[in-house]
Amino acid sequence: MQWQLRLQPLAGLKLQSAEALSRFVIAAMQASDLDEPTRLAVVAVTEELGANVMEHSQAEWLEIELAAEGEVAFVRLCDNGRPFDPSAAMRRITQGFVLEERVERSLGLYIVRQLARAIAYTRDGDAYNRVEIEIVPDPKSAEARQA
Repeated sequence: MQWQLRLQPLAGLKLQSAEALSRFVIAAMQASDLDEPTRLAVVAVTEELGANVMEHSQAEWLEIELAAEGEVAFVRLCDNGRPFDPSAAMRRITQGFVLEERVERSLGLYIVRQLARAIAYTRDGDAYNRVEIEIVPDPKSAEARQA
């Protein structure tokens, strides 16, 4: 299954865009066959990264694509904002920062890193950012459901 959303324009409409993003991702996950913890992870990851684009990137548009293949979820965000590689930022966050600094600076990205199995970033020339995330069921959640 696959779902797509394009938010444009973003400038001056952050609240409306954030609400549209939230409605979209929740509806898509309700229609999916993914397990509950994976659906919640997709919602959290998509809302966090989407909010970061809206707040910090100066993008004019944001495209979100969600897909589910079996038990695996895929999230792709593309925007035409300033270059920003969240996977590099996530590596910095997890290397030697104390918890207080994570809370103050980048807790959202830290949580995204914990929920995702894979994160890839590309910058297509001067055109746009693309972030692709893969989320799989947490084995601990599956074990708890079977117990």
